[in-house]
Amino acid sequence: MKFGRDYHKSQIAEWADAYVNYAALKRLWKDCRAKNDVREFVVSFSSAVESVNLFYCSTQATLLSNVSSIPRRQGSDQDPDAEFPSHFACDGLSSCESRHKKRVFVKLAEELGRLRWYGHVNTDAFERLIRKVRSSGAVGSSISTRIEGSLYGKEFKTQYQSLKVLGDLQQTIALITQAQENIATSPCSAHKGFQGRLARVDSSIPALPLLYDLDRGEPLDLEKLIDNACGGQLAFSRGQFFKVLFQYSIRFSSRASVDVIISRAHAYDSVGWIESCLRDVIVELCWTASEKGEVLSTRDRLSSSLLAHLLDRLIVEGLDLLFKPDDFGQIPLHYACEGGSVGICELVLKFMTTWRQSDRAAVQSAILLEDSQKRNPLQLSLFSGHLDVTKTLIHFYNEASLDISDVPSQLGRAYNELLLFAARTRFSEAVACLLDFDVDVNCSDAFGQTPLYLAARSGNMTLVELLLRHGALVDKAEIAKGWSPLIIASSEGNSDVAKMLLKHRAQVEHRDCAGWSAIDHACYRGHISLSKALSGVAEGLAAEQVEQLQDKLQAPAKQKAFNRGQPSRNCSATESNIIVNIGSLDSSDTAPAVSLSSNLTKNALDIHPESLFSLDIWVAGAPGLRYTVRLPLLKDAPNTPYTFTVPNAMDAKLVFNLFRAVPLDGEDRNLIGRGMSLLDSFKKGVDMKRESISRDFSVAIMSTDRLEYLGTVVFSFIISTPLTLPSTPPVNTETLWSENGHSKIVGHRGLGQNLPTPRRLQVGENTIESFLSAAHLGASYVEENVQLTKDHVPVVYHDFLVSEVGIDAPMQDITFEQFMHISNEQSDQRLSTISLEEKKGISQHPLSRKTRRLSLSSADTVQMGPFMSRIKHTFDYNSRGFKGNIRGDFINGKFVTLEQLLRKLPQDIALDIELKYPIFSEATDDWKMDPFFVEANFFTDSSLQCLAQNISGRAILLSSFSPEICILLARKQSRWPIFFGTDSGNWQPTDVRATSLQEAVSFANMWELDGIVLASEPFVFAPQLVGYVKGKGKGMVTATYGEFNDQVEGVKIQAVAGVDAIIVNDVRKAVETLAAISTKNQKDV
Repeated sequence: MKFGRDYHKSQIAEWADAYVNYAALKRLWKDCRAKNDVREFVVSFSSAVESVNLFYCSTQATLLSNVSSIPRRQGSDQDPDAEFPSHFACDGLSSCESRHKKRVFVKLAEELGRLRWYGHVNTDAFERLIRKVRSSGAVGSSISTRIEGSLYGKEFKTQYQSLKVLGDLQQTIALITQAQENIATSPCSAHKGFQGRLARVDSSIPALPLLYDLDRGEPLDLEKLIDNACGGQLAFSRGQFFKVLFQYSIRFSSRASVDVIISRAHAYDSVGWIESCLRDVIVELCWTASEKGEVLSTRDRLSSSLLAHLLDRLIVEGLDLLFKPDDFGQIPLHYACEGGSVGICELVLKFMTTWRQSDRAAVQSAILLEDSQKRNPLQLSLFSGHLDVTKTLIHFYNEASLDISDVPSQLGRAYNELLLFAARTRFSEAVACLLDFDVDVNCSDAFGQTPLYLAARSGNMTLVELLLRHGALVDKAEIAKGWSPLIIASSEGNSDVAKMLLKHRAQVEHRDCAGWSAIDHACYRGHISLSKALSGVAEGLAAEQVEQLQDKLQAPAKQKAFNRGQPSRNCSATESNIIVNIGSLDSSDTAPAVSLSSNLTKNALDIHPESLFSLDIWVAGAPGLRYTVRLPLLKDAPNTPYTFTVPNAMDAKLVFNLFRAVPLDGEDRNLIGRGMSLLDSFKKGVDMKRESISRDFSVAIMSTDRLEYLGTVVFSFIISTPLTLPSTPPVNTETLWSENGHSKIVGHRGLGQNLPTPRRLQVGENTIESFLSAAHLGASYVEENVQLTKDHVPVVYHDFLVSEVGIDAPMQDITFEQFMHISNEQSDQRLSTISLEEKKGISQHPLSRKTRRLSLSSADTVQMGPFMSRIKHTFDYNSRGFKGNIRGDFINGKFVTLEQLLRKLPQDIALDIELKYPIFSEATDDWKMDPFFVEANFFTDSSLQCLAQNISGRAILLSSFSPEICILLARKQSRWPIFFGTDSGNWQPTDVRATSLQEAVSFANMWELDGIVLASEPFVFAPQLVGYVKGKGKGMVTATYGEFNDQVEGVKIQAVAGVDAIIVNDVRKAVETLAAISTKNQKDV
């Protein structure tokens, strides 16, 4: 669900166009399913796999051409462990030269790591698509098997060659590091090192005289010695000979020696080595400048001056090496730009211009010359973050006149790519720089994404304002989904960006390929405050706004036929289920789901070293069922549950196996560590009928060989224990929702939640009188809240804190006797003086004038004084300023148990029983409670057993805002429908499953719940979401609550949209509104 939204965050910016278009393939699958013809999807999927694999393999081939000097693990003539240390220590490489070698290998390893990550992310995308296809029934299962086969053996997925080379690189770098340590502790003299280097070329070459002349800069003597060596009968590699001489002349900063060496090499037609040496000099100087911030030491400036002399000498000798590409398609300018030194770049450009004075266009073309990876110097400078170098190249290019017609278009394409890259990486300085050079501000990438779209997606206000000032098209949409910048900003919840786009007249009513507007996306994803701003709705709904919202309903949900049926929930009366989530479901917890020890990753040269590892999850006692997850886990991974079925959950052991990827024939990973958690241990120290509602736990992973610490896995779990209930047929749901789409009115806590309003007389919430009154006024059914007392009696009460006690006492700490004493303390003693006939009248007509006889007298006020003075110091009362069902503020009714409610209410009054169980942030942040509550299984079982013991033909649905309680209800029974509640984003709980309508729909589908109940804002601001939710959930029932349900306009919108149940406080007003709608519809017919 979140994968598609966060897909771009895992991408390597300069390769963004080479990734699989996940959104387009996902949409194509939906379209093909609707047409019952999936051939186009199968072809497109296979084509995308081949395209990704081609990019991976071609890039890998380019990188691997750099590793010819790396020793192989097998088949090497020499032992690498013996060769490399002796080579670096005894052949006299200076610390600078060994550092250069190490940097080259490290950079290569980093590039391979980036490529591996590219393959990893694309593999995740393809596998997500396969899972979506597989979940689409029998046809989807068949097609998923078919398209999954296209991934088999693909290098971007197996990464066999990359892993093998990375292993060689790590070994080589380790050996170079060891050699550097040897050099530092036992540096060899220059003459000894020089002798060793020349000996590897030919042992008969006189080393000491050559070294003396190189150091002293004696050109005549040096030239004579070179001629004697090259003109004699010795057979050796002249290129290697000249290369050694050149490297030491650079080391000694001897210009005269450089001149002689280049001159004689040219005379003997042995100049190929100069190219690589020139590249090495440029790279080393850039690295040095980068490390020292362009502030070079005297020696470094001397080296830079020597480079200028070297380039000048190449011109004298007529060696055009500045324009000659190497094996990787790069010229020296590529290396200078990637290195990031402005001074070196200017120097190279100066000599390139000197060399081609009559052909300035050639120098301009060199700036845009693409290497084997399709990168030109201009791009390399910005990709490497060197904006000053980019500016230098652009200024140089623009100063020259253009004589070739195709160069400007090539430059324009390069500029566009740079602007898109800068916007994608939020490089605002680069964007500002490029826009100053009249770059096309409305250019787009392969997916149709403009710089403004990319900036709106990231939420970067600086970029958005900058692009808008330069004339960015505010409504230009991308290709795959038709999303405009306003839609993507609304989807991501970037309120400031959305408001800025609105100021620039962005079209709020622009609809994407699915027919959704920005308001729809904001509502669906829980950005309620933003959706209010987009829709222009403040506190209330005006009549014209109602008409506009109703007009948005292209196809009201009530006109669609949904085959709801009965969810096929898997309930067992003998076995337990263990539901495990890897990572924390608490969004405020930023700790990684799996953290690996630095010992595992410190030598890894991968940008994501965790991607070398995978994790197996299984339960000892649940044979054959294992889940494998690849690391690192993606952002939405914690919301993926893994279910295990076991006969006895308390004996179960949760096991985590850690594997390392290895490139061996017949084997792709090695077991290196294991962690085991004894689930029953988390219950120790706590009453078995209580538990912590903080469900995050951790287990250490220890190595299998030495029992060393390798890492930690964070996980959460809940156990569903078996429950046996009487076998009875499912309830008749016609009372709860209507198959023809007509909305039902539900009384909130009976006749309504008690609120401090003078508009109407309020009967105490969650009381028998309140429920009867709601039914009398026409409510189809009533909603009530159920909790457990300390002695495990299910009672009807909303708040978690029983403030009537005078302290912040949770219900679970109050016995039933104490609970009823609080109620009796407020009871009206004068009821005993009322005749039996009058009592019956009150029961039959709870809102009749007879209730006036029960209003307060002055004596009653005196009696309530101590009670109110006690309650007003509690957290609950102080935070809200009132307490429901308090005598004096409301018509007080006696507290009632669930059993009493089931027995006393007439059977024709249907019930929505909300099982009140807090999530962690609700308990600790909102109610300031300790994070301990009744054990979830015991809480659920007690409620269900009470229902079963009082079973009847009454229509009942069960609901809860606790994901854990909904899971347990779905696992324990299939008689009563289950609804999952969410506040839609008005209040942001930390449990990721309760943050939005999108999460609620996903959760309800995952656990085969019957419906959802949510705060009404999404369905009021975006009424077409009602039809989407019902279609998404295969007929999912929709119910709402909230402030808009007490407004005539809000009820009208939801009724027309097809909301199944509208939970209201003002029952009379809502019933009358629906009656008026029905009358109007009949007249229209």
